[in-house]
Amino acid sequence: MSVAPGSNQRGALWILASAVCFTLMATLIKGLDQYPATLKVFYSAIASCMVLTPIILRSPRQAFVTSRPVLMITRCGLSAGGVTLAYYSYQHLPLAQANALSFTRALWIVPLAAVLLGEKIGWLRVIALLTGFGGVLLVVRPSADASLGWAHAAALASAVMIALTVTGIKALTRTHSATAIMSWSAVLGVVFTAPGALLNWRWPDLDDLALLILMGASSVGAQICYIRGMSEGDASAMASVDYSRLLFAVAVGALLFHEVLGLTAYAGMTLIVLSTGFVAFRGRAAAARQISPP
Repeated sequence: MSVAPGSNQRGALWILASAVCFTLMATLIKGLDQYPATLKVFYSAIASCMVLTPIILRSPRQAFVTSRPVLMITRCGLSAGGVTLAYYSYQHLPLAQANALSFTRALWIVPLAAVLLGEKIGWLRVIALLTGFGGVLLVVRPSADASLGWAHAAALASAVMIALTVTGIKALTRTHSATAIMSWSAVLGVVFTAPGALLNWRWPDLDDLALLILMGASSVGAQICYIRGMSEGDASAMASVDYSRLLFAVAVGALLFHEVLGLTAYAGMTLIVLSTGFVAFRGRAAAARQISPP
């Protein structure tokens, strides 16, 4: 399906805005290293509720009505777990590495769709998947620092959980509005992240509280801009623009946190970007063939 003239340009600007918000969020996650990931994700969920409260109050029934409560709750639980693991990885890994590993969610969606939905995978996509996971091996090559191993595992587990979340969103968008999906995510995000926060509770000072709220608001902003960008422009084109956050992560990591990675890691990131981009392109092409008239 083609898009209207100028839609890709508008969509690209929204995706770039999403990348900026995401980079700000990741920078704050890493900078506020005195707080555990479980506590930060809870404050982020609180901030999400604060941002969405005016929208929810406008029409509470519309915000929370659902015909598939089990799927909605399951998706929110997976999302909360995936985001918590992602926060842990951003806190303990170089920003560029954590960003690159987060993109592997596109690789996981393909085998998950094959197993759960019975979708067929062509041999070109199999090669792309193997290439992408080869890139992962280069990015997570053995390190002398054992803690990085746990952070790598958290990033990959987060990607799997987010892939499952995306699959759930695809099912829910057929019968639910974006407002309903985000409202459920915000409220249940607080519920699901509260136990972990209570186990590691500490009161932030006013400066840190402001930064924690900004971190949560940046997360919501990244989601809103991403959804708007994807709705405006061609999905495969917008997915390629989203890789800009990897470039932002490399720059911010080097300037603020003095993170300089080796050539092997950068080569692995390149393989991940190329493979996930190809998988997204082939997926869109397959969908276009299915809806094209005979």
